[in-house]
Amino acid sequence: MSESFIYSLILNAAMKQIGGRLMPEHLPGCEAFEFKSDQYYECIMRHVTLTAYKYAGSNSIGKGLADPDAVVDSNLR
Repeated sequence: MSESFIYSLILNAAMKQIGGRLMPEHLPGCEAFEFKSDQYYECIMRHVTLTAYKYAGSNSIGKGLADPDAVVDSNLR
């Protein structure tokens, strides 16, 4: 089993200090890749990464009650 660059990043001194460790089994969906290889960690990142941003402000504020695309009017009604 070859150690990847990512594996060495995960098990650095700072991670050891806080008790960081790797799951000892394959993540479902990534079984086709050699465990602890760069391809394996790429697969994990594609499966489990997500944004922490909360989307807001994407709806239209209308100029009046006649605006059909507006969610609220200029008085937030």
